[in-house]
Amino acid sequence: MSEGKKAALGKFLEKSCDWLWTLFLLALPFTSLPLVACIIGGQMVAVPSGLIALALALLWLLPKVLSGMTIPKHTLPLFLFVLIALGATLLAFFYPIPAFKGITLWKENLESVITLVMGVVFYLVTMLWLREKGSESDFDRTLRLITIGGTLILVKALIEFILWQRVGRYPVWYRSIHNLFSTGTLYRARVTAFAYEPSWLANQLNLLYIPYWFAAALTRRSAFKRKLWVFQVEDICLLFGSAALFFTLSRLGYLSFLLMIGALFLSGTAFAASWIQKKATARYSHFQEKRSRALLRLAVVLLIGLVYIGLLAAAVYALSILDYRNEEIFSIDLGKFNIFKYAEDLSFGARVSYWIAGWNIFSRYPFLGVGLGNAGFFFPEALPAYAWRLNEIRRLMFHSGNLLNIKSLWFRVLAETGILGFAAFSAFLVVVFSIISLLRRHENKLAKTLHWMGLFTFVAFFVEQLSLDTFALPYFWVSFAITAAGFEFFKKES
Repeated sequence: MSEGKKAALGKFLEKSCDWLWTLFLLALPFTSLPLVACIIGGQMVAVPSGLIALALALLWLLPKVLSGMTIPKHTLPLFLFVLIALGATLLAFFYPIPAFKGITLWKENLESVITLVMGVVFYLVTMLWLREKGSESDFDRTLRLITIGGTLILVKALIEFILWQRVGRYPVWYRSIHNLFSTGTLYRARVTAFAYEPSWLANQLNLLYIPYWFAAALTRRSAFKRKLWVFQVEDICLLFGSAALFFTLSRLGYLSFLLMIGALFLSGTAFAASWIQKKATARYSHFQEKRSRALLRLAVVLLIGLVYIGLLAAAVYALSILDYRNEEIFSIDLGKFNIFKYAEDLSFGARVSYWIAGWNIFSRYPFLGVGLGNAGFFFPEALPAYAWRLNEIRRLMFHSGNLLNIKSLWFRVLAETGILGFAAFSAFLVVVFSIISLLRRHENKLAKTLHWMGLFTFVAFFVEQLSLDTFALPYFWVSFAITAAGFEFFKKES
């Protein structure tokens, strides 16, 4: 092939990858696209962004790595986790895994390994793409595209809210449109947008969109040039995004958002305590003493902490009124308290039973777990006795042809990869948190924005992954990757 043709082919591939990157970011709102579900065999998690990320990995990332592109050292714990997970899955073929409704073991293993690989691809493609582009304008373009995709979510959520408030149902024409974008169903009085279900919408909002919009609102740095008076595009998106989150009626989604506010309170508490101490020391002589300054700081911290606890209590009380599932939230009889009964009263009993089943599996196979995708085979013997009283579990166990899943990433990692896998995954999260913390040291506004974005995602991640156990949803991977790319970029700049 002549040099001219090679150059033309190189430019074509570069342009194609650039278009794929744009499509990847715009496709993030879709979690269960029917067309993708048909291609991969009818899975709930059918993200078109996953197929695009794989295409980018083959067309852009793999050639770059083969030509000598370096992978940052902070990814080592993630690769270690992948190796442990694969080793645990291979070793599980030697375990006495119970048969369950004729479901094929290797198929479940393969699907689970693919979802983990897809998650790692999300992270690597996003982080390395932004690192290699190496300019603030590329970060801005990425954040703009994310916001545009998020705006599509907000528009559809708004339509659903208006239809339910005005009509009291979703018309046939709207259901037909919804079915083009999601294999999931629409829920009464809850917004779903393009997600499989409302809790998945809360997950994508809390792990990607709201963290960026919240961060941009704090630092007053927008990826867009135009403003509406003093308001940034991200300010408006944050307002409507918070409203959309509220109308998902996702309780863990609410808690995640409150933790973001808590992270802001915690940071503000340290700043306020330091500021008040300096003012008091300068004005009143008795605050020159070390003990007095320490007591003043403690008083400020306790006061702001009480304000936050008061807001949290008010939010919980409001939820007990607004959502029938929370009516019994304050009905706690300490003398006869039963965690299963209490969770059942809050329509949360099945979820707690899944978590305990995951813990019971881990306790039997503590070092490497039972391998990716195998936890469901152990459910009949791992479920707590109380679980068999619950209609949801009996229905799924006796009238469904699918494996039950743990529905929590934390318990799933423990059950399927053991303490070794959990330690490796936790080490990756510790590295991510270190990156987030180091970004705060930079004076650049983009670095500050990425710091807050990463911090909000990080605190929300711990709650959100209590309700989802899949690696295949891209939101926390993409958010952490953008933060890591920012760290690599500013490390190179300094």
